[in-house]
Amino acid sequence: MEKYSKGTEKKQLTTLKNTEKFKDTFHKLIVGNQHITPENQEFILLCAILFFNSYNNDKRYKSYFRLAYYIILKYSQLFNDFKPLYDISIQIGFFPICNILIDNQKIQPNNLSDVISHKFLKSKYINERENYIETLEQYNSVKKLLESSSNTLAYIAPTSFGKSSLISTFLLQEKFSKIGIIVPTKSLLIQTFKNIQKLSLKYKIILHDEMYENQDKFIGILTQERATRLINKGGYFDILFIDEAHKIFEYKRDDSRGLILSRLLKINKSKNAQQKVIYLSPLVDDVENLKLESDEKIDSYEIKHNLKCEEIFLFKNNEVSQYDKFTNEY
Repeated sequence: MEKYSKGTEKKQLTTLKNTEKFKDTFHKLIVGNQHITPENQEFILLCAILFFNSYNNDKRYKSYFRLAYYIILKYSQLFNDFKPLYDISIQIGFFPICNILIDNQKIQPNNLSDVISHKFLKSKYINERENYIETLEQYNSVKKLLESSSNTLAYIAPTSFGKSSLISTFLLQEKFSKIGIIVPTKSLLIQTFKNIQKLSLKYKIILHDEMYENQDKFIGILTQERATRLINKGGYFDILFIDEAHKIFEYKRDDSRGLILSRLLKINKSKNAQQKVIYLSPLVDDVENLKLESDEKIDSYEIKHNLKCEEIFLFKNNEVSQYDKFTNEY
């Protein structure tokens, strides 16, 4: 078997366009062409199973998983046959999809086991406070993260995978007195403020360093600049949530967020050696890159699989083309 590398994975995927039967059937799926023979429908579903099996044999081949799931999703939508999507979603833990398919009567439970499974999913994997079903990965990651005793944590998850809910869950525990939620831009301050305000916590909510008056118990929803000024006024934080943490890598002349964030964390640690830091991001490939010190240990939890699939189009010269990201073709 060829040694794994990202280049090898990409090369293997792009060679799929040399297989005419796959390419023709797959591209019909992409553009919503229903003129796929029953034989080729069976063929493309078998391809999806093959890709899932390849991923199961080596979890580094994430694009195989994404391709297999995309095929099942497109097939189910195109032919209004949601049984394959339901079956695979149960197996891979995409429980929100299972729930929607049954609630919207796209799937009829065939037996008592299906009914019990549906009720179990709605009771065990529901976020009751915000009333949504979690994926298996999401449920397990958040549970372990909340139970972790590490002082440095990272939650790497796609957009809409409960990062704001995670912050709320931490706050509701009321384990910390001086809390900082560091957002990248002023425009996100109000959005985050509204989410926290709904919790009705007995904390002073601070949106600007000028609002800090040596409070013993506060939640600071701040940009990195305002949080740094708060510390310079004599304050400090027990716990810091770093939203959009991947931007800590950015050292641009016109965007010094990474530099200011690094400085903020180091200054706060000098005032509170037991500070707890939680990095939140959809984009960090290697959490080791978040380390500020070589001996720092980061307890990381990652949502590897996204149940959303994007469609990519190019509008050029008054023509619309759809992009196939798996074979790199329009």
